[in-house]
Amino acid sequence: SEAVTLMSSDVDSVESVGETLHDTWAYLLEVAIGTMLLAARLQWFAFLPLGIIFGTASVHTPSSLLINVIQLVQE
Repeated sequence: SEAVTLMSSDVDSVESVGETLHDTWAYLLEVAIGTMLLAARLQWFAFLPLGIIFGTASVHTPSSLLINVIQLVQE
């Protein structure tokens, strides 16, 4: 009974990882196709949303690391 429960938990974990991997490559493909379709209509303006996303991420990542360090120091 205990072994079946552990096996079920492992299967759920593997299923979750598989779903996440498939979602990741599908989203990347969706962004690539969407950007190409926008570029066909809007030329270089189609890359503006990607620039905003990567620009925001490049600012957010160091600031969140700094906040984590400050919180650790305060504890």
